[in-house]
Amino acid sequence: METLQVRLEKRRRQLGLTLAQVAEEIGVKEATVQRYESGAIQNIKYKTILKLSDTLKCSPSYLLCWTDATCPPSLDRSDSLSPHEQKVLDAYRKNPELQASIDALLNIH
Repeated sequence: METLQVRLEKRRRQLGLTLAQVAEEIGVKEATVQRYESGAIQNIKYKTILKLSDTLKCSPSYLLCWTDATCPPSLDRSDSLSPHEQKVLDAYRKNPELQASIDALLNIH
């Protein structure tokens, strides 16, 4: 059976996110996210679970192992992206060193 720690790491890797990216999104240090994933921190605040689920594009219920569905069907955004758009998004996430340049190029603030 999976645990919260396993699901955090699994989902982060599925999205191609680094520990640092997740940490920045939820407002904690990279080491804190690593400790969430390792189980060193077991009591994660409810608000943090909500931030993690938003960042990892899944439901809090999935992270807490209450359901095996990553998201309710209405929250699944994957069908709204074309294959090309998904590749662009994946490449953007996997290349954090290029994100500032891409944002500037596309005039994203």
